[in-house]
Amino acid sequence: MQKNTLEELLLLELSKRNIKIVVHTINDLPENFTILWDIVKNSAPPLPARASWAITHCCDRNINLFVPYIDDAISFLEKNKDQAVLRNVLRTLTKLPVKVDKMGELFDVSLSIFELNYPPAVRVHAMQILYNISLIEKELQPELIDIIENSMFDASTGLKNRAEKLLKKLKKQNKK
Repeated sequence: MQKNTLEELLLLELSKRNIKIVVHTINDLPENFTILWDIVKNSAPPLPARASWAITHCCDRNINLFVPYIDDAISFLEKNKDQAVLRNVLRTLTKLPVKVDKMGELFDVSLSIFELNYPPAVRVHAMQILYNISLIEKELQPELIDIIENSMFDASTGLKNRAEKLLKKLKKQNKK
């Protein structure tokens, strides 16, 4: 499939039905996933948001499609400010094991996103990544507890709910 064909398909309509068509196309030919990731990184709006949405659905079916792009995705997060793209890429990264050599960079970028004034749907995925990293690097847990507790004052209901669940797990692990 050519890049322009996939872009045309993404632009047909903004709907879950259309995204499912894109996902079906990608999953039938996984080499097209590279084209989809290229659209996220290099195309003009609204294509990156739509392509990143399709990526989340592709990865719901086959998370291994994204593994070759983890390093690139982490670097990309540092430069990208599009809320939809951030939400979708972070959501995908929450489902993957953290690479040891990229853990510090992923922690820093996730913390930055979590602490900035992004919408709750973006921040919740950044917080989940921070938690996932703290499961490996236990010494980060007390700091993460403080960070999450301090963020709850102005948080939305959804973010508070996830924060409370993660805090409960963190505090239980810290007692051990």
